[in-house]
Amino acid sequence: MLVVDYLAAVPEHACYPLVPVTEEDMVYLHATFLKLNAMVERAAAAGGVELVDTFTPTLGHDVCRDPTVRYAEVYGPSVNGPALGVPAHPNSAGAAAQFRAVLAHLDGG
Repeated sequence: MLVVDYLAAVPEHACYPLVPVTEEDMVYLHATFLKLNAMVERAAAAGGVELVDTFTPTLGHDVCRDPTVRYAEVYGPSVNGPALGVPAHPNSAGAAAQFRAVLAHLDGG
């Protein structure tokens, strides 16, 4: 059984006005995402299942990146597949990146 952690959706620093969040709030959100992934890692270990790291391979594709580069969305239409962006959630490019991470894990890479 596999458990997938969360992709690198939130950067360490704000990018206002692209994402209307203050520096203080973005730092807090980034730290919270790191805590979430640590919790997922602990739960995987406690449950005896394999953890798939999707955070590391998605670094540099956060919500502050260009719409054609980011793997997570801000609010509004997504150019990475026909969808409405949900803040800090994967778009289709992000889901594909997580899928590739799972395949690489299964292949032993």
